[in-house]
Amino acid sequence: MVSIIVPVYQVQAYLTRCVESVMAQTVSDWELILVDDGSTDRSGEMCDAFCKKDSRISVIHQPNGGLSAARNSGLKRAKGEWIAFLDSDDCLHPQMLERLFGAALGERCEIAACRYLPFSDRLPAVEGSGKTTVYSAEDAMRYLIRNTIFQQVVWNKLYHRRVLEKLAFPEGKCHEDEFFTWQAFLNAERIAALDFTGYFYFQRPDSIMGAPFSEKRLDALEAMTLRSEQLKIRLPAVYADSCAALVENCLYQYQCFLRDANSDPDGSCRRAIVGYGKSCDVRAALSAVDGKQKLWYRLFLCFPHLTARLRNRLRIGL
Repeated sequence: MVSIIVPVYQVQAYLTRCVESVMAQTVSDWELILVDDGSTDRSGEMCDAFCKKDSRISVIHQPNGGLSAARNSGLKRAKGEWIAFLDSDDCLHPQMLERLFGAALGERCEIAACRYLPFSDRLPAVEGSGKTTVYSAEDAMRYLIRNTIFQQVVWNKLYHRRVLEKLAFPEGKCHEDEFFTWQAFLNAERIAALDFTGYFYFQRPDSIMGAPFSEKRLDALEAMTLRSEQLKIRLPAVYADSCAALVENCLYQYQCFLRDANSDPDGSCRRAIVGYGKSCDVRAALSAVDGKQKLWYRLFLCFPHLTARLRNRLRIGL
């Protein structure tokens, strides 16, 4: 059985579309766990109504604790051998669970991931050849770090519950997925990538990622720092890649804060960013990039403000 965990908060306009996409799945052996995270609109009532419609749907009502707290509650309730995450304003292709489960089972993988696309009105056309490619833990982690074949988001993937044992989303943090996904990958041996668009995420104007830059964005740097520390011990072959990704993200975030003068008026965020950059293993980071990128990294770590200004003026990295 697949347990699908959906955090629900103030989404009365989108929840029906989300739940109906689960009910339309071509596999029937699933449970849907709706976690009403203290909604003050009709979302909680809607969750209760869905429970009455289908015995496979259950609801948890709890005080507002944020996305991580809601997902953690769902994980504690989940009974399935496989786990999937779905955000309450998004929806699934009818064959998503069938395709991912088939790829994971057929290729003996603990995690299977599909492609995803954004939408704001109508759902986009499905893309992909349907081909499944299997990666070792090392290769999959390298692609996850680079955010290429695998991405940090948790919701386009199917996880065997074994790889999620003892894992929890960090409560009180933004960029929850960047704290969580690499840990699941680190617990897996084989990971499948399916060339099939199975997940559609709704682009809301009030989303965190659509908001102006703020200190909450720095949580991503904390997540990357923790990742590098663990990879140095458990998967050293990709340690340098993780360090390079951290420096790259520091440079990107510094540029973004510099472009928006109101987001960091006292410069505290930029100072924190430089601290994250200098605290990582710079030698390892430099070993993972080419000559031009080496130069940018060195310049940034020595002259962060001037380097970010120059890159912004040249429109590099944004």
